[in-house]
Amino acid sequence: MARLFVYGELQKRSSLLELIGRVPPIRPALLRGFKKKLDEDTGYYVAVRDPQGVVEGSLLDGLRREELRALDEYEGLSDGLYVRDMVEVEVEGKTSKAYLYRR
Repeated sequence: MARLFVYGELQKRSSLLELIGRVPPIRPALLRGFKKKLDEDTGYYVAVRDPQGVVEGSLLDGLRREELRALDEYEGLSDGLYVRDMVEVEVEGKTSKAYLYRR
């Protein structure tokens, strides 16, 4: 099972239902060392490294391998639109490892 930090469209229950057919457990989370930046070409926000930055988002917990693949496809990993990295996020005062889609 995987964890994924999300900060945009994938925080929406409706998007998750459409993409993976369910809403996994979601908790508020913080990502330090990044900031959200608007990609003018797509109109979506992207996470970019910034030593002083903090991104507020959500942690999706308990994602199955096939669900993560579906989200990879949605985010355009195979087209090079995003990269999926492992990062540390803050959840309920504790640090947890999670995947992140970023530029």
